[in-house]
Amino acid sequence: DITNRFFSGTASLNYDLFTSGRRPAQIRAAEQQVRFDQLQVEVARAQLRLDVTNAYYDLQSADADVRIGQAAVRNAQISLRDAQAQERAGIGTRFDVLRAQVQLGNSQQQLVNAISQQQINRRQLAHRLNISPEIDLAAADPIEASGQWTLPLEDSIVLAFRSRAELEQLLAQREQARQSRKAALASLGPTLS
Repeated sequence: DITNRFFSGTASLNYDLFTSGRRPAQIRAAEQQVRFDQLQVEVARAQLRLDVTNAYYDLQSADADVRIGQAAVRNAQISLRDAQAQERAGIGTRFDVLRAQVQLGNSQQQLVNAISQQQINRRQLAHRLNISPEIDLAAADPIEASGQWTLPLEDSIVLAFRSRAELEQLLAQREQARQSRKAALASLGPTLS
């Protein structure tokens, strides 16, 4: 029993020797796309840093608002006690007591609002940091002045332009479009394979 086996195959290799500049233009366009994508990651990181920083400052502000609200409630309670004592002594009026009660109620409501905002800001910071909202976050730093900005406006604008990845992205996008145009025009030219 003899079986005949036949194998047949072809191999082909096609290489473009001359493309009128299309291949280098496509490579440069792809490099610019990579640069654009890298800058997009940098933009996302900068935005995340900004969001976390703002959330932290919002929490600091809310903490201060709670302390201010607590002090306002204490002061309103003292004013109410004084107004009631003056009314009992006969030198104050019922109107003064009612006004002090209203002031105390307003201060208590403002404190409740401040505590609510503080809890919201804590949850937002926890969300930005991707940690459990059950963790009780608190701002570690007190609110204080951080100093004076000494750069003139023109220098500040130039510094802002230099540190913005979005501007570099636009330049990379422009170069990518230029290289893509060059590649498209080169496809109309002669090629040698």
